[in-house]
Parts: sequence; C-alpha cells; structure tokens
Amino acid sequence: MGVRIPPGTHLFNAAAAATFVSLKTFSTAIALVAAATVAFGWLVWKCDHDPKINFLPRDKRAEWIVFPAAMDARTHPVATMDATFRRTLQVESQPGSARLLVRAAKRIELKINGETAPTAPDRDWKEISTLDVSKFFRTGPNTIEARVFNDDAPPALWLTLTLNSSTFRTDEKWEVSLAGSTWRSSALASTPKRAGPGNPLAGGERIFDVLPKIWRAWTAFAVLAILLTIAAGWW
Repeated sequence: MGVRIPPGTHLFNAAAAATFVSLKTFSTAIALVAAATVAFGWLVWKCDHDPKINFLPRDKRAEWIVFPAAMDARTHPVATMDATFRRTLQVESQPGSARLLVRAAKRIELKINGETAPTAPDRDWKEISTLDVSKFFRTGPNTIEARVFNDDAPPALWLTLTLNSSTFRTDEKWEVSLAGSTWRSSALASTPKRAGPGNPLAGGERIFDVLPKIWRAWTAFAVLAILLTIAAGWW
C-alpha cells in the first residue's frame, strides 16, 4: 500500500527550495559587496599612509602644489628632481605666534627669510610636521622658501601657516622653479595636466590602436569573471 502525499506538497517543496536559493544568492551578493567594500577601504587607507605609494593625501587645510607643466617621466631614473616653492608675505607687526604645518613629497629643505627652519629628515613624508617658526618672522615682507626633492614623482608641497589670527596656505599664489628654471605660478596637484609635445607621456597609443593587441586577454578575463560569478551563485 503506497503512502498518500497530500495535495500541494510538491508545490510547497518547490517554493521552499526557490526561497532557499534566493536567500543563498542574496547572502552571497551581500558577502561579495562587503568584501569589496573592505578591500576598497583598505586600499584607500594604504594609499593615504604608505610612503612608498605616490599618492598625495588630501587635507582641506591646504592644497598640494606642483610645477605647472607635466614632467618628463624619463628624468627620474637618471636624477632626483627638485623644485623650489616660495611666497612672500607682508607682516604688519611682530607676530606673537607662528605655527607652521608642512609636508612634502618627498624631502624638504625649508627656509624663512633665508634662515633654515629645521625639519625631521627621516620623517614619513606623508605625515604632517608641526613647527613653531615665530622667531623667523619680522615686521614687513617675509619670504618662505621650500626646496622639495623627489626621485620618482613630481616634487609637491603642502603647507599651512598661522600668524596670530591670519592663515596662509599653499595655493596658486605660490611661485615655483623646477631645477633652477624660470619662476612660474604653482599649480594645484589636483588639477589634471596635459603633457606637451616632446614629452613621452603625450601622443601615446590610442585605445582603438591598442584593442587589436589586447582583445584576447580581455576576453579571457571576461570569461573568467563570468565563471566566477556563476560559481559564487552555486556556492
């Protein structure tokens, strides 16, 4: 004598199985999104803190400034590049306090009115140095000069100075000279720069010229990504 299966049981089991698969797919998607978020957060933290990565950490108190023209990428393997940044400030009275925050990519020699302001030479270049520079300032014009050295990227400077209640920061008002060249207005590092004629960064390969060379590799990566996505759905 066979066992009688109540009507609708198969439909119930099918619905339960479909619900289970949906929940499993949803949980897998959540896990993948969470993993991607953690990986992205770690990458951002790494770029902000690792001195071996040529990434300029943002800070709203000042802007990173650089030489206004795109640099020849072939220069760095041959010699360390240096750029000198300067700005002259008018001080109406002897400041009671002068607090300077500075960092540079990657090594800096700082002078105020021709006198050397000591900085830590072995300090992580992404960390901000805080200096009391009140003794260097006087009534009248005062010149801040920062010579920055970099061996694998354009020299860049980030600085903010508080004199009593006035604040001065690095921006386009600063002048810069690259390796003794003519003084020019600084440019914000956040502003894209176009490589001019003669620079190997200009006039490189175009996307449509490169596609015939790389389409096989891209296709293989796309197929692999699809297979991994399907496998994750089954898991």
